[in-house]
Amino acid sequence: MSTIAEKALKNRFDEVKKSDFDPANFRLSNTGKCERMRMLKVLGYSSEDVDQSTAETFERGNLIEDWLVEQFIKRFPRKTRKQIEVHTPYGDVGHMDIWFPNPEDKEPTIIEVKSVHEKARYYLPKEDHINQVQAYMHFFTDSQGKRKAKRAEITYIFFGRKLESVTYEIKYNELTGRKIEKELIKLHKWKEEGYIPGIAQDKSADKFPCFWLTSDGSSGNCSFYEHCWSGEMTGEYEDIPVFDDDPVFRDLLDKYQNIKESYKTYNKEISNLKKQKSEIEKVIDKNLKLRNTDKAVVGNISIKKTEVGGRIYWKPERALKQGLIDEETLEKIKGASDRSSGYTRFYLKNIERGEL
Repeated sequence: MSTIAEKALKNRFDEVKKSDFDPANFRLSNTGKCERMRMLKVLGYSSEDVDQSTAETFERGNLIEDWLVEQFIKRFPRKTRKQIEVHTPYGDVGHMDIWFPNPEDKEPTIIEVKSVHEKARYYLPKEDHINQVQAYMHFFTDSQGKRKAKRAEITYIFFGRKLESVTYEIKYNELTGRKIEKELIKLHKWKEEGYIPGIAQDKSADKFPCFWLTSDGSSGNCSFYEHCWSGEMTGEYEDIPVFDDDPVFRDLLDKYQNIKESYKTYNKEISNLKKQKSEIEKVIDKNLKLRNTDKAVVGNISIKKTEVGGRIYWKPERALKQGLIDEETLEKIKGASDRSSGYTRFYLKNIERGEL
């Protein structure tokens, strides 16, 4: 028999599994994300239900984010406006976490709160979060069309061993704003036509954002995964040649598919091993510190601790989106940079053969 607490939690998680957003609208929080996913969603294609584990993760994020918003309200009760709507000229609505119209020493500011795992700190700020606040700044205007905010902050709360945070300042970039609006106009045109773009060349069935492995070794995938990497054969295959009479080619593709499935499985195992390795290294490090040394010999095993500095990866495109550089500077940086060699990628998809 369930306890009272278990029943209460179950009811809450059932609520979390339901979306409060109109699926027929393009969410500004999805700005810059996979166009195929956005079109499948807005055109009413079925998505996978949110499972219990995902609901629990969402709720953890909600609790942390709500807690931080409350701290803002306590500190600035008369200046904090939460969940302010941002309307686009095309009928879409976004919701800002916090709107500060009158900071003491800064311009009017939009604040977006995100909760992430502590291991994600090296990949911040995330590009889709930058796009989100750029979209808010672009479309948040007064009755005369004047932009209300040209400054935003993204505050990340890390969940892990302790509660930590970091904040990034994002300046409005007019070029980025125009690109965001141009993309939204295109999506609305596709919506009217009922058009769904094909799978982008940079997407893969075993890579993020289609598929991923979490820090605890479990796997996750896009809620529209089945519409891209399995499903019925439709008109998009009409112009593709069929080679059913070539058993060698069929055998080759079968072997390749099996290898890709094994690769996905081993990736998960490797992720689990990395986690175990990391936990043991923490204990080893603690033992070395207790002995006031960075090296030791035990039996026939020697170990030495060496600090390796992190490598800086320059990302000028991200700097452009944050408004730190302009297009001319970006082109100069690209001109002084080296580009790695391209490569070939093959996409496999299980289909149910209909009439061609």
